[in-house]
Amino acid sequence: MAVRLGFVGGLGPEATVYYVRLVDEVSRRLCGGRKRFVVYSLVLEEMCNAARSGDRRRVASLLLEALRALARAGVSVAFIAANTPHIAWSIVEPQAREMGLQLVSIVEAGVKKLKSIEGLRRVGVIATSATLKSRLFQDAVKSVGLEAVEPVREEIGVLDRVIERYASGRATQEDYEALLATAKSLIERGAEALLLACTDLGPLRGKLEKDLGVKVVDPAMAQVEEAVKLAYPECSGGEG
Repeated sequence: MAVRLGFVGGLGPEATVYYVRLVDEVSRRLCGGRKRFVVYSLVLEEMCNAARSGDRRRVASLLLEALRALARAGVSVAFIAANTPHIAWSIVEPQAREMGLQLVSIVEAGVKKLKSIEGLRRVGVIATSATLKSRLFQDAVKSVGLEAVEPVREEIGVLDRVIERYASGRATQEDYEALLATAKSLIERGAEALLLACTDLGPLRGKLEKDLGVKVVDPAMAQVEEAVKLAYPECSGGEG
C-alpha cells in the first residue's frame, strides 16, 4: 500500500513524538486502524536560528528540502509539526503544490476548530514569544471574527521558559503551575477559550481543560485530523 501521509518533524523532538502518537490515535479513531506515514526530521537548531532571525527564506529552504524528500517517498498529504515555521507558509505552500503535495496548515486547522465553538468571542493565545511576534494566530483569529487575548510581557517570559522545559522533557509541577497561572490571567482578561499555539503543550490540553473549566483547543490535533481525512478519504469522517 502506498504511503499517502507524511510530516516534517524534529522541531523539537518532544513535539515530534507527540505528533507520532497523534497520527496513531487519529488514524485508529477515524480509520479503525493504524496507517503508514513518513516523518522527515529536521535539525532543531538550524530551524530555530533561521526563525529567530526572521529569515523566512532560510526557513522556507529548510522546509522545502524536507517536503521534497516526502514527495519522493510518495506522500501526497503533508504537514509541518511546529507553529513558528509557518511564517514561511506563503513561500512554501505554492511550491509544495507543484511537488504534488497538499499541505495542511496548523494555523488554519486550529482556527477552524475555534470557529466551530458556539458563541465563542474571545480566545486566549498561549505561545512562545517567536510565535506571538509573528502574529500567525492572532491575525488568523481576527480573520474569522474572533478577538485574541494575548499574554503581557512578563507572561511571555514565563511561557518561553516553561515551553522550553516541556520541549526538553524537563518540566516539573512548578512549570505546570506557572503555565496554569498565565492561562488563568488570560481568562480573567476575558478569554472564553484557550488556544495552545505551541506543539510542546498539546499533551496538556485535557488537564488544562479540567483545571480551568474552559475549552482548550490543540491546533496540532486539529491539523492531524484534517491531514488524515485528506490522505485517507475512505476513512470514517473523511472527505471524499
